[in-house]
Parts: sequence; structure tokens; C-alpha cells
Amino acid sequence: AGVIDGEAGAQNGTGAVAAALVTGKRGMIPESANEDLRAAGIYHIVSISGLHMVLAAGLFLWVLRAVFALFPGLVLARPIKVWAALFAMVGASAYCLFSGSEVATQRSLIMTLVMLGAVVAGRSAISMRNLAMAALLVLALDPNALLGPSFQMSFAAVAAMIGAFERRAGTVGSGDPLAGQWGMATPRDDPAQDIRAGLEGRVLLVLIAMSITTLVASVATDPYALYHFHRITPYGLLGNMLVLPLVEFVVMPAAVAGVVAAPFGLDGPVWWLMGQGIAFMMMMAQWVAGLQGSVILLPAFGAGALLIMTAGFLWLLLWQTPIRWAGLAVVATGIAMAVMAERPDVVISGQGRIVAYRNAAGSLDVLNARANKFGVAQWLASDADRRKPDTPGLGGSGRCDKAGCIGRLRDGRILALVLSRSALVEDCARADIVVTPLRTKAICKGPERIFDRDWLAAHGASRIFLSRDGTLRFETARKPSLNRPWSRGLNAQPRASRPPKASGQPKSGSAQTGGWVKAK
Repeated sequence: AGVIDGEAGAQNGTGAVAAALVTGKRGMIPESANEDLRAAGIYHIVSISGLHMVLAAGLFLWVLRAVFALFPGLVLARPIKVWAALFAMVGASAYCLFSGSEVATQRSLIMTLVMLGAVVAGRSAISMRNLAMAALLVLALDPNALLGPSFQMSFAAVAAMIGAFERRAGTVGSGDPLAGQWGMATPRDDPAQDIRAGLEGRVLLVLIAMSITTLVASVATDPYALYHFHRITPYGLLGNMLVLPLVEFVVMPAAVAGVVAAPFGLDGPVWWLMGQGIAFMMMMAQWVAGLQGSVILLPAFGAGALLIMTAGFLWLLLWQTPIRWAGLAVVATGIAMAVMAERPDVVISGQGRIVAYRNAAGSLDVLNARANKFGVAQWLASDADRRKPDTPGLGGSGRCDKAGCIGRLRDGRILALVLSRSALVEDCARADIVVTPLRTKAICKGPERIFDRDWLAAHGASRIFLSRDGTLRFETARKPSLNRPWSRGLNAQPRASRPPKASGQPKSGSAQTGGWVKAK
């Protein structure tokens, strides 16, 4: 990183990005550079995953085939494509080991090996069958990957691209899958015109293919990006169009050449070339990120909406008859559910030291935000709130001191966050909802609801939804009655197995039914 960074390189993270591309370690990249890359929709470039693995394997494949092509007798008599594919499999595996073998890199390696294995077997490398085989291998090694954004987004993007191009590839035979559709040049009488038209057609073909590929991949991954990160980047197509050719033909080849030349002390000029390419890439990322509306935040929605959108997505991909278009209605249903998702009125951390509540204006006020800035950042992002945890006035109308905080919900209820036992009795006497990391036992009497240490130990982080008729609904991170081999339930104490209850009679004669609490 120090070799590549120039005067401005340290500020925009040129050297740090280069180090991330070579080693997979992204900790040195400045946060401002990360935000620019995310806003431009090209953050996937700095994560050694599918793009880098394909470029590395493709480089090994191409170089060996080019060398074999110098010997006509060998080309005509031996299966050089198979040899090159085997060499690329070894090279890609070595690249994975050298780059640190992170989870995303391992997953990309498996997908690449499956595709190259199809080449060795004389089968089509790009097919849904190969993608399904790669997914099964990945899940066999790491079943938990199914729930992560990396697995979901990478396989969704590849599946969408295969689904978009497979039918067209089947109609034009063994040639270029897009050539028949997008009008590659027909033979002319003048050879010079044929060459010029052929080059123009190839350039046009590459641009069209890149645009369609980027657009299809973006649309396929947007639901998962929204679910996990609550944001989409509308200009991702523009960012990828500007940057990917540079990455594919300058930055990544220079990275590979630099690694090969480093042991011989000949890597200096190569790193300089790589740095120039990355500097231009970061300049484009900053420009795209500066466009109005480059990042759109949307509130969090439930897993049900994502599952319905996924079902519609699979319906569109797997059917080959006109019935496939019925999947659009399923996807639209999932989108409608996501848009209409209910937002919580109170969010309580798992330790009971931070509380966010919705004020009368509809935004979140956060009490004691400094206790966990990372957690608060996730709360704000899930509420489509652009504020940062250290933004002045984040607590809104709430008042805090060393003993705790007091806030007022949009329906007038008083919420108390009690951090000191000395303030427990006083706050319990005047608050409707009390949150505390302490054990209340018989000390706290009067509040409508109490979220204390015992409740939080059993249920974890909690959310409260307020309805117009005064109903309170709870959602918790875990259920004490749910007993799995890897997550033991907590059933020893009755207090921990049901919604929180004050030691005395509930305030205002509230009645409880299942997970709902109705206040009369």
C-alpha cells in the first residue's frame, strides 16, 4: 500500500484498495472510500470473490491456451482446452490460498472449479445445473452460508445472468450467444470493411453484454441488499460500466503480474500501473457517489417478503414456457409486503442499555446511544435514517443523566431507561414502560411493562409495536421455549418464559393473551 500511495493516494485509499485486491484484507481502506465504493455499486470489487476468481482462472486458462497455440501440431492432436482448464483449476486454487481463503473466496473457488470441471468433461460450463451443483457443495461445507448476504447475492446474480442468456445461447448454436441477436456484421466484398465492421460489432457486443449483465445482476441482488443492508444504489449500472473494464484489463492483470514479479524485485513499475488504474477507479467512484440519489435507504422488512420475492424470482428462472411470467406477480406481492412493512415504535438492545423510540414526528430518538455505536448505526439504517450514532441531538426530546433516561412515545406513554439502582424506584413510579439492565425483583411496582435483566437474558433484544387502539405487540430475538441442540432454551424460571410483567397488578388493567398485551 505504501508503494502505490502517492500524495493523494493515502486520502482516497488507493494503496489500501490495492492491498485488498491482492490479499483480501480490507481493514486499511478509509471509511470514506468504502462509502464511495458502496454508493457507486462497485464495492464487490474489493472483496476477493467471483469477479477476481473468474479473472484469475481466466487468465491462467487464456495464457496456457495461447502458449499451446504456438504449436500447431499440439493443437490439432491434443485436447489443449482440457489441459488449460486443469491448469486454471490449479491456479485458481493457489490464488484462493494465497489471498487468505476467506469464506467468499472459498465459495467463489467452488463455483469456478465446477465450471472448469464442466469444461474438462466436455459439458457446457455455464448452466443452471452447474450452478445448483456449486450451491450444494457450498452448503455441504457451510450450511449457515444460506442465511448470509454473500451467498444469497452471489448465487442470485449468477442465476439471473444464466436465466437471461441461456435461451438465446441455445438458439444461436455453438457460436457467440449474443451474436445472432445483436447483429454481428455480415460478410462484405471489401475485406477491410469486414474487419472494421467486425471490430465495431465486437465492441458493440461487449458494451451491450456488459450493460445487460450488470442490469440483470443488480435487479436480482437488490432485494437481498435491501433486506440485509436497507439500501440500494440506483447508479450501480453506471459505476460498473465505468470501472469494470479498467479492473478487468488493467488493475487485476497488474495485480497478478505484480505478485509474480515481486520475488524478483521487478514489481515496482507494475504496482505503479495498478495504482494509476485504482486512482482512476476511485475518482469515478467519488463522482458517481456524488450524484443526487446515489444511495436510497428503505426501512427494514421481514423475511416473509424476501421469501416471496425469492419464490417469484425462482419461478421466472426455472420455467421455460410463458407461464414463467406469472412469477412477476409473485415478485410484486413480495415488494408490496416489503413496502408496507410495519416499523417498530420501541427497540431495546439485548443488554438493556440502549433504547430507541419513535417520537411524534415519526423518527427515532435514541437514549444512551454512546453505549454501542455500532448497534445504533444498524438501528438507524434499518429505519432508513441517514443520521450517525454520534449525530448531535440524536436523543431528541429525551433527557439523560448518569442514572438513566426518560422519553415520551408518540402515544404519550412514558419510557424510562434505568441504569442505576438508585433511580429505579422513582422511575418505576412514573413510567409506563421501564427498561433496565438490572434485576427489578419486587422493587419496581406500577409500570405497565418491565424489561429487566431476567427478561433480556431469556428473550434478548426486543421490539415493541404500538397500534391505534393501545395494543402492544412484542417481537424478541429468541424464544425461551425454543430448544435446539445448538441453542438451548431457558425454561427454568417461569418469569423468563413469558412476556414481562410487573411485580404488582398491571397498570390500567392490561390483559395478556399469548404474545400480545392489550391495554384497556
